[in-house]
Amino acid sequence: PSFDFDRMKIAELKHARLAMLSWLGYMSQAVATNCDNPFGIGSETWPSYIEGAKGPYANWQDHVADPFVENVWKYTGLFQ
Repeated sequence: PSFDFDRMKIAELKHARLAMLSWLGYMSQAVATNCDNPFGIGSETWPSYIEGAKGPYANWQDHVADPFVENVWKYTGLFQ
């Protein structure tokens, strides 16, 4: 079979960019929901060092159970 390598290169770049964006979302959520500072700057606690830190699945379950309370605004401290 013949492959179009230029097309495959573009597809690989697009997938890599999507993976980087999803990783950024995963890390942002972990920092916002588990650190003492929602933006993580100068934080003394980081999710990888916290026993029993909430992960993305637990955050999603909380949001589905009560979407008007468990959302990004709760953790940034805005609009409370």
